[in-house]
Amino acid sequence: MEIDKNQDIVEILEKFKKLFFSELEVLHSSLNTKRVYKNIIEEFIEFVKSENSLENLRILDLNKYFVLQFLEKLKNRGLSKNSIILYLKVIKHFFKFISENNISEIDLIYPIEKLTIKEDKKEIITFTRDEIERIKKYLFDFLDKSKNYDRYKNALCFAFIVFTGMRASECINIKEENVDIVNNEFVRVKIEGKGNKERFIYLDEVFIEYLKKLKELKPVKSEYLFSKKDGGKLSYITLFLYNKNILKKVHIFNPKKSGLHIYRHTLASMLVEENINLETIKEILGHSSIAITSKYYAKASEKAKREAMLSFKP
Repeated sequence: MEIDKNQDIVEILEKFKKLFFSELEVLHSSLNTKRVYKNIIEEFIEFVKSENSLENLRILDLNKYFVLQFLEKLKNRGLSKNSIILYLKVIKHFFKFISENNISEIDLIYPIEKLTIKEDKKEIITFTRDEIERIKKYLFDFLDKSKNYDRYKNALCFAFIVFTGMRASECINIKEENVDIVNNEFVRVKIEGKGNKERFIYLDEVFIEYLKKLKELKPVKSEYLFSKKDGGKLSYITLFLYNKNILKKVHIFNPKKSGLHIYRHTLASMLVEENINLETIKEILGHSSIAITSKYYAKASEKAKREAMLSFKP
């Protein structure tokens, strides 16, 4: 698309916004990604409109200082540092798209590509071994006794998350056709992860009987493994509330341990303690790069440090 440097700035941004969202559709971006990008880009365009009403802005006015002005407004509104970092990431992505898709050689990304905000280090919250064992015992006891389909499928889906560290969205979307019982020894499940990246996760033989029971209890045929009674997809909120209920039953009342993502952190941390290499952990969790795995889990555990030091003989 050609850009006239004197053209109305809002008109230019609106045109590129449509093209940008079309590309996200073609790339099969997740609904959450599309929603976040849409909200942030539209909010940025609204800011441009407000500034444009004060002075006659042109496309090249979208420089480092203009973006900083927008970020400062977000900060004054009370947004967290991590939220502002996300806003900057999306704006950079949008500016890069504009820069790469105009024939007028207008480069919006260069002035801001080195603009960064130092991210606060996140504390990785995990369950203790005792806590995770209590959760697993509760699930096994329930799965052995339950004959109610709705409750049983919720428990089994939740058990998949606990034992494999998969994302809740991945578990909800497991298809019947992607589950294999291999030589009656273990279960292999094909996962469709972020960015349509496929991987396999494995569960031991105890889950073979649980899957057979799920099939017997299921009232209707459905493409989804953990479908609702009408065959529709299980919702995220159902799993979120189920998790809160289980934590109460096993007497874990720490509010920092109420999310579903903590099971991924717990599994990864335990694998690190068992000296499983980061490349394997990356594949298990479905990270796009080992850099992401390293960022969160490369720190040596106290157990590993203790064993290394005590095994060293001077």
